[in-house]
Amino acid sequence: MFLSGWLPANLVFLLDMLFPVLLSLFLGREIIGGRSRRNYPLVAIIVVMAFLNVLFHLGAQQVYPGGDRLAIYLLIHTLLVLVTIIATRIVPSFTGNWLRQQGENKLPVGYILLGCSVFGWIFRPSAALHALTMGAIGSIVLAVTTRVALGHTGRPLHAARLTVLAYWILLLAVVVRILGPLNTNNYMLMIDLSALGWMLAFGLFTWVYWPILSRAKTG
Repeated sequence: MFLSGWLPANLVFLLDMLFPVLLSLFLGREIIGGRSRRNYPLVAIIVVMAFLNVLFHLGAQQVYPGGDRLAIYLLIHTLLVLVTIIATRIVPSFTGNWLRQQGENKLPVGYILLGCSVFGWIFRPSAALHALTMGAIGSIVLAVTTRVALGHTGRPLHAARLTVLAYWILLLAVVVRILGPLNTNNYMLMIDLSALGWMLAFGLFTWVYWPILSRAKTG
């Protein structure tokens, strides 16, 4: 991607397609070969992502004008489908039970904002998009990596204080990014603060989990 401005477009296309194509092949071999029927949808989603990558490049090369923008938006929602499937499997059951005991219901907040933006209520479509990408996708990445890193290295499933702080900083960064368009006078400052929060949250993750992931498994 860094050299895409100097390399031939077709070469960039072929190189960029290596990851989704190989991921589809390897994932399909493991899941289909193992007859894990419950995971067949995961293979389908990865294949869809590969096709969307093709659409993006067709749009970027003006073979299909507008295809690049369409591919980006479709890819975001495809990733959210993947997030939904994964989250429903790995979110601990006791978390769901605790939420139900408190009378809470799980809400796709980004889509609520998206609905509001369609009717012109308060939020712009970009705010809903950031809630879905930076909020939903970013949060699940941080949550899964912290949880899986502990479990797969044989350590107690207990979030360190810095890890909890990283969650709160990321949440605050998402809120700042969503509210950014409402503060027109300091819009760029809001974006910078949100980006700083994002980097700080994942910087804390790196600080806490680098020793964990670079040392031998315990237990």
